[in-house]
Amino acid sequence: MNKYGISKKRMEQLKAKYGDHLDNYIEEILDYGPDEVNRGYDMFYGHLDNACEIESIDIVGAFTCDEDAAKQAEKDGFCKIIPVEELPEDFEYRRFGWVDTPENRAAIESYCKRAGQAT
Repeated sequence: MNKYGISKKRMEQLKAKYGDHLDNYIEEILDYGPDEVNRGYDMFYGHLDNACEIESIDIVGAFTCDEDAAKQAEKDGFCKIIPVEELPEDFEYRRFGWVDTPENRAAIESYCKRAGQAT
């Protein structure tokens, strides 16, 4: 770990991504916190009835997409993800990454009902 609490591997990745400009981004990167930066993903509460999902932290650049970040989060034991096949068929945000909690499932169902989508 360095003075920022970022792992050597992640710091090398950030240096490769930003090169000589890393100093211009380090404060914004650190706004996420060292644990989150080291993971490269976090749980975010979005526009969908305050349901949470796993997303990559784009500025870190550890993953090419949110789905890869969600797969890693589940592999790490950070959280369980709702399998896509268990999401409503017509759910407009039907993708891998929704955190599997009773509250999230209820929020998705509520959203679909309000949006006139099947559940």
